[in-house]
Amino acid sequence: MWTWCRPERAGRATLMCWRSATEGFMAGDADDKGAAVVALYCLKALKDEKVKCVRKARAIFGAGEEIASDDLKQYFQREVLPELAFTPDAEYGVCNREKGILHVELSAPADGSRLESLHGGTVRNAVAASARAEARCTAEECQALEALSKKMGVKFSFQWSDGVLTAECVGRAAHAMEPQKGRNAAARLVRLFSSCFGGEALGVLWSFVDQKIGLELDGSSLGFAGRTRFPGR
Repeated sequence: MWTWCRPERAGRATLMCWRSATEGFMAGDADDKGAAVVALYCLKALKDEKVKCVRKARAIFGAGEEIASDDLKQYFQREVLPELAFTPDAEYGVCNREKGILHVELSAPADGSRLESLHGGTVRNAVAASARAEARCTAEECQALEALSKKMGVKFSFQWSDGVLTAECVGRAAHAMEPQKGRNAAARLVRLFSSCFGGEALGVLWSFVDQKIGLELDGSSLGFAGRTRFPGR
């Protein structure tokens, strides 16, 4: 989730990423539960058939996959690691590693950015499907933004009143595992304002976001991109 608001007193502009959830639903409620149930039935089948295992057969469930997996750390402080293990994880094939996730908070001195606020996305591990921003601009600049938005490949809407523009963008959600399947609405809002206003009017923070993160999927501009000896990046 991206969120940023103009500071009232601190004198610094801050971009934060965090997880949010609504009551009764959290990330993971519908993610791979089928595989978990199948694993339990596999253990039951072994028991019903009275299969004698040479080693202990276990189904180990971790409930904190994307928040550091602290529950598994505590579990393995009391139990030994399995000698052989695999993950029956939905569509995954045979694999021995997955992408990591980086949680960051960026801040910079408040320097008169034209952007008053920007909110986008809902959780850290998904491409932001929607975003909303407020910015100071003239009616003519609003018209210029509308014209530029038609070339961005996603849907924008604009409302202008008394020098303040409210802009919304609708992209396409995707899991962070497959970002190429999504369209980041927050990143495209920043790119739109950058294309119209220029980096100086956006300020240090948003110029950095546009230039070093932008619409990239592999972190090349941040120096994070890498390759393995296997296909892919």
